[in-house]
Parts: sequence; structure tokens; C-alpha cells
Amino acid sequence: WFISLFVLATILNAYFPAFEHPAKWLFTLGRLGLTATLFLIGSGISRATLKEVGWRPLLLGGLLWLGVGLTSLYFIRMGFIALKFD
Repeated sequence: WFISLFVLATILNAYFPAFEHPAKWLFTLGRLGLTATLFLIGSGISRATLKEVGWRPLLLGGLLWLGVGLTSLYFIRMGFIALKFD
């Protein structure tokens, strides 16, 4: 459905300048849908699996990922972890 939203937003934006604001909203909605779908495909999670286990494990995984990422960034910025690019 997100591909349809991209096409619709492109047509509205190209041929009807008055629909610039709704077209931006459709682009954003389509991008979010595409991102969520690619995440679910990459992680191997189907809709049925997501319904079975619920949203809490997914939220916990996201929060852990965010915490590890921010902690790593902090240690890099403080100089505890050195990045060398040769």
C-alpha cells in the first residue's frame, strides 16, 4: 500500500499544486510504511508472529538498541573508544 501512496503523492504533487501539503503527508506515510515493512522483512518477523507475541518485545528490543547506540556514541565522543580510519 505504501507504493500506491508514493505514486498518488507524486501525481498529486506534479499535477495539482494545491495538494502540496497532502502530498507531503502521503510521502511521509509511505516512507514510514516502507521502513516498517523492510524492518519486519529483515528481522524475519511476520504479522502473525507480531500479533502472537505482542508489541512489548519489539519495544524492548528497540529501546535496548537505542540505549546501546547512545552509550556507544557517548564513549566515542568522550574518547574512551577511538575510531581509526586508515
